[in-house]
Amino acid sequence: MNRIRQCITFVGLSILLVMSSMLRFFFPLQGTLQAAPVKKEVMYNAEAGVIKHPNKTSLKFGKLPTATTTINENAGNGNKIEKIVFYKGSDEVKTIEVNAQTFNQTIPFNGEAIEVVSNENGSNGSWFAWTRGYTTGWTAGGSGETWWHVADLPTSSADYETMSTPVGTKTLLKYPNRKIKMTVKYGRTEPFYGIVGGTKLQFDTTMIDNRSSTIHQKNPTIPSHGYVDVVDDKDVPTGDLDITGRSHYSTEIIEILAGLEPGQSSNSVRSLDFATITFTQEHNADGYKYYTRQSPNDPMREYKDNEKDAQAMIYYYAAYSYTYTSYSYQYPDHYRVYTEETPPKNPESECIISDGRTITSPSAAMQPNASAMIKADQRDREIFDVLQGIPTSESLYGSVLANNYLYKDKFQEKVGVCTYNLTVSQTYHFTWTPKKEAPEPDEENP
Repeated sequence: MNRIRQCITFVGLSILLVMSSMLRFFFPLQGTLQAAPVKKEVMYNAEAGVIKHPNKTSLKFGKLPTATTTINENAGNGNKIEKIVFYKGSDEVKTIEVNAQTFNQTIPFNGEAIEVVSNENGSNGSWFAWTRGYTTGWTAGGSGETWWHVADLPTSSADYETMSTPVGTKTLLKYPNRKIKMTVKYGRTEPFYGIVGGTKLQFDTTMIDNRSSTIHQKNPTIPSHGYVDVVDDKDVPTGDLDITGRSHYSTEIIEILAGLEPGQSSNSVRSLDFATITFTQEHNADGYKYYTRQSPNDPMREYKDNEKDAQAMIYYYAAYSYTYTSYSYQYPDHYRVYTEETPPKNPESECIISDGRTITSPSAAMQPNASAMIKADQRDREIFDVLQGIPTSESLYGSVLANNYLYKDKFQEKVGVCTYNLTVSQTYHFTWTPKKEAPEPDEENP
């Protein structure tokens, strides 16, 4: 082992304005040194479902209002963790003072509730069909399951039509003339959106609260304007029949259940993909009436009163615009570990610093050199000399000139020589060569 004592010389050049920063570089401050904080991603318990936002991966959201994360950090021997700071985006939200070499804890968090809303759902609508036979009159399937009879509507002789049938002449109602109640499931057709930091973000259902308590609170069952409305200007398709219709004017909404199937009682969670709407309609003359097709491939033909047929169908439509609302919960997405490291021993040093060149701004820099003039308008086309007199009917212009700014400064060059005494260690590895016979002396090698 060979120890070498060396002197290393540094030369620094600066001006008076930055002298303090130069001296701090040459002469380190005493005490502990703070290491640069390390940025790390926060990982949460799986049950909370906290994930990165697909369109803004720097942020994290979950479907539950609480979540936990386990932090396990070790600063290493001789060092200690000063603190751990958690962030949401660039905002500091939680600081844990540690002051120890290690930290191993499970930390609970309450997520920040972000309201997410899906608007204008249900406009695809639904349809209800009645079939008329010459022996059965108007009938419809699903009675007692998806629809219920409420009342018969008043009729008069004008509501009937008489026609010949294979079983003789029949007088039948032109239309069902009933008030019925229906329960229909309408799919959510629009995405959920929420505002985060002034930015509108789309939210997937995997990060949205689907607990029944939250859905019930944010989506009341009693209909109200703006929450659920009948859409009467939307053409609703009728399966693959290539016909459409619009909501019947008598449509009256009774109840809306977000995320529950028709007839389903509330569970601990609900679906975020549909709502069930209960409503009534009066199925009167204002339906869409067609002839019964003889073959599934035949086109639908609109019914005409002058071409009576006992076999007919009539359709009634309903379309809605409803809003589905819930929450997503934003959580800290990263944390930083601030550590204190034991500072190395400062080497012995000696600095000699003296003044170098001095640069001073010229005295003319403080002179405004202002001048002004008033002359007859227009400039450079003056029609009279203002020193001789100014006609009362003429206009003048004025011009003032001066330096853009005044300044005064002084720069002092500093020249320094710092000598640091360092002790350097070097390890040498020796190898040995096999013994050799000495050469015989000769004239060149006596």
